[in-house]
Amino acid sequence: MDAALVPDVPMLTVVVGASEGQLDPAPCLAVLSAQARGRAVEILFVGNHGHPAVAVARRFPAVTVIESDRLRLVPELWGLGVLRARSPIVAITISGCMPGPDWVPGILAAHASSDAAIGGAIEQAEPASLVDWAVYFVRYASYMGPLAARAVDDVPGDNGTYKTAALAEDRALIERDGFWETAINRRLRARGETLRMAPGLHVWHKIGRAHV
Repeated sequence: MDAALVPDVPMLTVVVGASEGQLDPAPCLAVLSAQARGRAVEILFVGNHGHPAVAVARRFPAVTVIESDRLRLVPELWGLGVLRARSPIVAITISGCMPGPDWVPGILAAHASSDAAIGGAIEQAEPASLVDWAVYFVRYASYMGPLAARAVDDVPGDNGTYKTAALAEDRALIERDGFWETAINRRLRARGETLRMAPGLHVWHKIGRAHV
């Protein structure tokens, strides 16, 4: 049965990993909560035990908080969320990224295609320091907008969306190692799946440290 016709079954799961360089996830979660309102969307915030962002995330009624029992890297936190996703589409990002104004509806529209994974641009938010820009260019230069709709070999972890069914063969790997997007993207390509970029799926990078 189509998930859209089943009560309490979301069409989209957004997994937000708590990045160590961003202690306040409120801006990200406020935008996601607003975009999820009136839509079948679940938001999973995954953080390490004792991380200050976890307490902040608990203030958002629309957000389900998953607290790790041990210190994990962001891809490992993503893995916990991806395995909990109940929807046919799962999106991953970090607490230091601000989704664009139409991010959630854009994801739902983009996944009307047969592509297994769809990514979007990552822009640097202003104001930004020289350190912010240095981190941005090292990590995200390949995903600077504007981006044309095109097939790609990789979609970015901090703005990546996947069909859950396409990840079924990877669940054991994700459970063991976490959701390392480069490895997942490579496995999808090896199975003949297609990956692409969608011009409208922007997020804004707001922290000056790479996630750890």
